[in-house]
This record gives sequence, structure tokens and C-alpha cells, in this order.
Amino acid sequence: MSQESEVALRRLPEGSFEKALERSWSGRYVELDLLADSDQFPLGALVEIDTGEAIYLGEIQRRQGHRLWAAVEHSMNRAKLARIQEAWNESGARQVQP
Repeated sequence: MSQESEVALRRLPEGSFEKALERSWSGRYVELDLLADSDQFPLGALVEIDTGEAIYLGEIQRRQGHRLWAAVEHSMNRAKLARIQEAWNESGARQVQP
């Protein structure tokens, strides 16, 4: 993710997407600012961060008002994922819907 970009953030497994602003990265930790009030991201909440180019999965480690810090555990590049899905579909494998 590039700095100062808008992302979609949701609590896993079934939370609704909220808009957030990515502030910075430090190693595997990302700092985010929620753009609206939301109580769905307490400490320890598992989250999905969607940048449009990639999906990141992590856990909320710290919170101060609208500012959140998440430890990112997994990432998936959407372009690479699309190529895998194409190869999967070309092989005749059954398509799985997300």
C-alpha cells in the first residue's frame, strides 16, 4: 500500500466495510485513520484491509479514537490471485465463489 491512500477496512468474518486512510507502515504494522465513527474494531479484532490492488489480513493491536494500528499477518496481491483463478478455471476445475 502506498502512504496516504484510502482503503476499505472490515472486521472479520462478517463486518461491513468502513473507509479508512492509510497513514504509514512500520515493518508489518500499518497505521490507519477511520474516516467515520465505528465501534467494530476493538483491540484483538481480526480485520481485512482492501486497497484495490491487494488484500491484507491482520489484527488490531492498538486504538486511539479514530486511529488504529494493525499487525498484518497475510497479504494477497489481486493481480497474482487473478492469474491463479484463470489457470484454475482453464484446468476445468470447479469455480468457487467468494
